[in-house]
Amino acid sequence: MFRISTNFGKTFEAEGRSLLEVLQKNNVYLPASCGGKGSCGRCKIRVVEGKVRCESFFGISESERKSGYVLACQAYPESDIFVEIPERLIAVSDKISKAKVELIERVFKKNPNLFKPLITKITISLDPPNVEDSRADFERLKDFLGEQITVNSKIAQKVPEILRKRNWKVDIALAEGEILSFLEPNEKVYGIAVDIGTTTVVLSLIDVLSGKIVEIASCYNSQISYGDDVITRIIYAVENSNGL
Repeated sequence: MFRISTNFGKTFEAEGRSLLEVLQKNNVYLPASCGGKGSCGRCKIRVVEGKVRCESFFGISESERKSGYVLACQAYPESDIFVEIPERLIAVSDKISKAKVELIERVFKKNPNLFKPLITKITISLDPPNVEDSRADFERLKDFLGEQITVNSKIAQKVPEILRKRNWKVDIALAEGEILSFLEPNEKVYGIAVDIGTTTVVLSLIDVLSGKIVEIASCYNSQISYGDDVITRIIYAVENSNGL
């Protein structure tokens, strides 16, 4: 079994697979628009040391071949090798970039009705029980909200203590009729919105009470290693036993 060493400090076992397959198995996803068929030329890397067998050199010039460039999807190690992967390709697999928040926030500010979070904060102010009104604490909560609400047993056990500790005025996080938690004074409530795109995956951290986007992180969708478009990825999944 041959070993593949890389210019970013990681070493992998070849296991008779193409370089692209070895990298995919080890969570290094190079772009491969054609799904590894050798017809797009995007997974071009350089073999600095060692021997590889190449089934195709599509898109690689003669001078590049002499310098050791190969298509990762068409190259099979025949000895221990050292490969150099361009930084722009490593960035596709490893680096997370920050996106500009202002551009997306501008959309929500112009169209506030677009933002309808599942979680809402509600301030509850109840009258304490007395001789004339001896309803259970949970019944008081339900009557105040004026709707059918549910609560898990863990939170339900806290209701009497929290109501009395906070003098019958509490903030709750409510989602689709369920009390999720009792909030501390001025406590923030955050949510995460995930946009799974063909090319990129974007995560937005949102203050759901104000609608403000706190931060955005994005990275390339690792499925680009199996094809740029959805159809190519479906074909890959169908043609390979472990493709799905």
